[in-house]
Amino acid sequence: MSQKTHKSIGVAFFLTFFFSPLGLIYTSFWAFLIVGAGFLLFLLLVDPTGVASAMVTSAMVWLVSVVAGIVTAQRHNAKVDLARELAA
Repeated sequence: MSQKTHKSIGVAFFLTFFFSPLGLIYTSFWAFLIVGAGFLLFLLLVDPTGVASAMVTSAMVWLVSVVAGIVTAQRHNAKVDLARELAA
């Protein structure tokens, strides 16, 4: 059985800070899909031609991505710790 390792919260912050939703792939592929799909749906359905709205939405997605990256890294680490305790 393979041992899962901790994911660095610092790396998660760095990746999401500089690469926004793409940085979420490090911690959670599903979080990446949800945030990315939500961003695209909002741009396409709510305001397909508004540049100012797209800039505000991009800033919100960036902030959500950073928070989601940190939270998903913490959750992953908690699961790894629990699995190690149960295995011991």
